[in-house]
Amino acid sequence: MRKATTRPSRSSPFQSREEVAAYTSGGDIECLECGQRLQYLAPHLKHAHEITCAEYRAKWAIPAGVALAGTLLRASHRQNIISLNRAGVTVCSDLRAAADAGRAAPRQPRVEWDIQECTQRAVEVGKARGLPPREQWASNKAKRAAYSLAHYHLKRGNPEPMREFREQWGTPERKQQ
Repeated sequence: MRKATTRPSRSSPFQSREEVAAYTSGGDIECLECGQRLQYLAPHLKHAHEITCAEYRAKWAIPAGVALAGTLLRASHRQNIISLNRAGVTVCSDLRAAADAGRAAPRQPRVEWDIQECTQRAVEVGKARGLPPREQWASNKAKRAAYSLAHYHLKRGNPEPMREFREQWGTPERKQQ
């Protein structure tokens, strides 16, 4: 293991998205194990600390969708991808295969505070979009899909699918506001 050059800036895991955003907003990124500042953490974590990115994320409560790279490296990669797209080097079939591989890849465990923030954001977005009252209570996918279809037909003057929906799923109690 390499000797630490400076002390890490924090000693406890992240507690919010804002803290993580501030951590990853610089041109380079700090290793929270030893305090070194680097453009990209993955090789450093593997060689200097013998831990994986997943272990690092779990220890410091960094969500899986947050890059362990500084903004300069991310901007450079973004520009490279844009230039490859413009030059015609990447084609749609390549992108589709990459997207399919990403969907099939195993998922990292979620960070508790991230789950809570995402849930709260979803509730706020639902309120802001003004979803039909009964769609707000629809809790599972099949129920939401059935309600959406019934609501679509009801708005177009056909009440029968909504009757069928109510027979199958029941009628919810309205919340007092």
